[in-house]
Amino acid sequence: MIEKLNPRQRRLLALAILVLALGAVFSLSVLPVLLANQHYRDTIDGLESRLQQLQRAAAIGDSLQPQYEQLKRWQTSDAHYLKSNSAALAAAELQRLVKRVIVSKNAEVVSTQILTTQQEEGFDRVSLKVRIRGELENIVQAFHVLETGEPFVFLDNVSVRASRGRRLRGQAPTLQTMDIDMELIAYMPISS
Repeated sequence: MIEKLNPRQRRLLALAILVLALGAVFSLSVLPVLLANQHYRDTIDGLESRLQQLQRAAAIGDSLQPQYEQLKRWQTSDAHYLKSNSAALAAAELQRLVKRVIVSKNAEVVSTQILTTQQEEGFDRVSLKVRIRGELENIVQAFHVLETGEPFVFLDNVSVRASRGRRLRGQAPTLQTMDIDMELIAYMPISS
């Protein structure tokens, strides 16, 4: 069939075959390189954009660093919370506080038990189960000191029982001793 073509048609056919061969070589060798090059350029542009965003965020972070340090110092010096760095130390701190207050009000700490520490909205909740004994007036004064002092201490599940005392005939009634069971709760910032 090629023999039936005139020389001009043969040249055109040869030229078409050459163009097809060059197109095939181009699409098999050069085109993948160009596509990969474009992909890597897009990736580099995306990474450069991300780098600029991170540099801006770092610059903002550097300008906010003094405020952050000030907040950390304020948080550690805040008298509203327990100062200890761990839950066990905070519970011991709370035990010392309770004992000091109760004894200063002429009452007696019968027992303390450390309860499980729980996390609540950015703080560790430190709890003690406490049993105390003393006269009602002294216990009321101790409760007042505990709940209005620093660090903040909350009383929960308070159970009051009167101790059975004897009253002799003809004598004025004596002050009654009370047995109190309660939970004391204080908070400390979560350690970072």
